[in-house]
Amino acid sequence: SVKFGWCLLWWASTFGRRALMDDLDAWLGTSLGPENLRAEVRQACGGSLEDLQSCELEDLESELSLSTWPPLERQRFLRAWRELRGENDVDDADDAALDDAAADTDEDEPAEAPQPP
Repeated sequence: SVKFGWCLLWWASTFGRRALMDDLDAWLGTSLGPENLRAEVRQACGGSLEDLQSCELEDLESELSLSTWPPLERQRFLRAWRELRGENDVDDADDAALDDAAADTDEDEPAEAPQPP
């Protein structure tokens, strides 16, 4: 019957989505420490590990503001994300660029002028 078909479709989509979120939660549990950062990632990728895997670094930066994350958490997350994408060659240049961006946002005062010897 049509009613049974709709119920089956609803059930499959609901539990399919839950399975995708379970996959993401399991990955986040091993890849990122603080729950507030895991929640941020969950929201940014719509609860889908597949969507997180397909994100580009620029997308992650704009959605998650990675440059504001604690450096060790950011490096841990980016390393795990690259492994998720199958990128075995970790590009430290991206991490350095994010570190530079974080340093730029942390500077409230101009740099002190060098003192003569």
